[in-house]
Amino acid sequence: KAIFRDLGTWQLIPFLYTPEVLRKVAQMHHQAVEPVLFGRLHQVLDDHLGHDIAFAVERAKIAVNERAVQIAPIDLGEVERGLTVDLSQDAATASLTGLIAGIRDAVDDTLARAELTPDDVETVVFVGGSSLLAPVQSTIRAALPNAQFEVSEVFTAIVDGLAIAAGQWKP
Repeated sequence: KAIFRDLGTWQLIPFLYTPEVLRKVAQMHHQAVEPVLFGRLHQVLDDHLGHDIAFAVERAKIAVNERAVQIAPIDLGEVERGLTVDLSQDAATASLTGLIAGIRDAVDDTLARAELTPDDVETVVFVGGSSLLAPVQSTIRAALPNAQFEVSEVFTAIVDGLAIAAGQWKP
């Protein structure tokens, strides 16, 4: 499972292109009940296609998140001509269930630690990543019903915040 988990984790993908991992996958391919699938996995790793697949998945996630379509194809033509997998809005939302519950818990915990009520929060700024997902936003909106919501600095907000924090750090 580790190989598949790492293949779905952006920053870990390059570590899958090692000779050791390729040997493991070749061994699995040889012993597999469905060797075609492990052949594809080997090709993905051997041809360094992990990030290409991640981009294809991201495009489909954006399409279903923006409610532009009910089902978006994940184009895996780089791996095998004509290969696609459909991503539905329902499947995308279901995959976020644990994340959404954790976010709701984090909102409640943050409010409790700050000794605030939901009505005390005036503004929430969504800065990218998971905060741009419709189910995440609707959960936060429900938790903080009187707040104003805005999207800002989607690509740089985290780095900006880290830079500000680093400037305030005193060793």
